[in-house]
Amino acid sequence: YGDVLDVDCGIARWGRTSFDVAFRGTVDARPVFTATITYVCVPPGGPKGAIAVPELLRANLADAPR
Repeated sequence: YGDVLDVDCGIARWGRTSFDVAFRGTVDARPVFTATITYVCVPPGGPKGAIAVPELLRANLADAPR
């Protein structure tokens, strides 16, 4: 308790219909966790299968740190 947790995140992988966001947590520069979330793009309004990652999303996240 009382520790300050720093969390870094960024795009770890681009796929055709999905992408991964990687997270790294540190306390006083000591690694304490890593995690990855995979996001799959689907059309709004219902489960109709995966779609290509929209270019606007790629463009907006392209400069995110890794």
